[in-house]
Order: sequence, then C-alpha cells, then structure tokens
Amino acid sequence: MDFHYLELMPAVFESLELEAALTTQDQITVPAAVRKTLNLRGGKSRVIFQFRPKEGVFVFKRAESSATSEDPALRPFLSLLEQDMQSHPSRLTLFPSRSLKKARALVKGVSVDLDGPLTGED
Repeated sequence: MDFHYLELMPAVFESLELEAALTTQDQITVPAAVRKTLNLRGGKSRVIFQFRPKEGVFVFKRAESSATSEDPALRPFLSLLEQDMQSHPSRLTLFPSRSLKKARALVKGVSVDLDGPLTGED
C-alpha cells in the first residue's frame, strides 16, 4: 500500500491517528504511513520517544544522527585503550591460535543477523 498522497496533504497530519499493536515481545510495528513520512528504514533508522508530561503524551520522531545512539562509555574506553597500547606496546600479544580455533568451532553453523529484530529468546 503506497501513501504518496500523504505528502501532498500536510494538513492531514494534524488529525492523523494510527494504531499499532504491542507484541508479546513488547515490540511494535511502526505503521507504513509513519515509516514513509519519517523516511524510516528497517534495521538502519533510529527513533526517539519524547515524553511530554504536561500533555501526558509521548512524541515519536526520527533520530537525526547516529552519533546520538553511540554508547557514551565507548569513546573514552577506546581512547584509554589506545593510550595504554601506545605507552606499553610490550603488553600486546598475539591471540592464541588454539583459542581462536576453539572459538570458531563453538560458533560453527551459527548465523547472526545483526540488523534483524530481537526475538523473545534474545
């Protein structure tokens, strides 16, 4: 179903109300009209839910930058790691090939879709 006509009628959005069901895994599917309007792409886009207590509502909007989704501890940790590697290069060692072989054997035949939705088992 294509909602191209929505782009031509911005006044419709003032009164447009869409419903989505919550799954047993506490997930929702964003309605197609919303995905198209916000230009959301499955597995790539991020969204923000903003609570407005005076109105008692949440506002759902597209996240503008992927930088906001970065773990705030990651960059400082990587900087610390880099400094330590530069200060103490003698501490760097090769990963044991025996351990690598064992790790590969443990995950043999396992495929992971990093962009796929989480299931109740995740």
